[in-house]
Amino acid sequence: MIRQPPIRVALDLETTGLHAEQDAILEVAAVKFQGATILDKMETLVSPGRLIPLRVQRLTGITPQQVANAPDFESIARPLQKFLGDYPIVGHSIPFDVGFLRRRGLVHNNPLIDTFELATVLLPSLPSYNLGQVAQALDVQVTPGRHRAMVDTILAMQVFLTLHQRLQSIDDIFSPGIAGSYGPGWLAKEQLTWKPWGPFRRTIGNGPSYTIFCNCSSS
Repeated sequence: MIRQPPIRVALDLETTGLHAEQDAILEVAAVKFQGATILDKMETLVSPGRLIPLRVQRLTGITPQQVANAPDFESIARPLQKFLGDYPIVGHSIPFDVGFLRRRGLVHNNPLIDTFELATVLLPSLPSYNLGQVAQALDVQVTPGRHRAMVDTILAMQVFLTLHQRLQSIDDIFSPGIAGSYGPGWLAKEQLTWKPWGPFRRTIGNGPSYTIFCNCSSS
């Protein structure tokens, strides 16, 4: 029997700034997927309850008029948590997005899969690791509308799937596979280091709060 890929959720937020403790969420997008098959989507603008800085308006194209009648975050928190469930969450620099959600009481236990971190391992010579640059390096089409949540969510999903294929090819070359004592196909912080005679390994992750073991063995 063919083993089905695990279900994951790609996620991206647009925010009024970089600090979860003082800035607000403007837009949320999430895509539930299994392998390359999209199972469900969730997308909404969010009323920030404050002014949107001009630099953010220019970057995202989100204006005060667009969010004037949008729900506040408390109104979407429960359906968003239900959509995310306990599935692994995929995104580019995903600890940033999840930091905003955790600040608001969501997603404390979901595994995180950071395409930024994966790209630094699997594409070690890139001059930049922003989502667009990583996508171009992987020959993943970058559609217009970057810096809107759904566009970036789908792009992060596609980047993950392409990086995942590369990870599997490395796992096929080296035995017993990636991740040492955690078993074939497992990628973990502080489990990755290059050794010519064994698994491909290198440090992943930026801090203990995001030390996640990600099952990368299923396509």
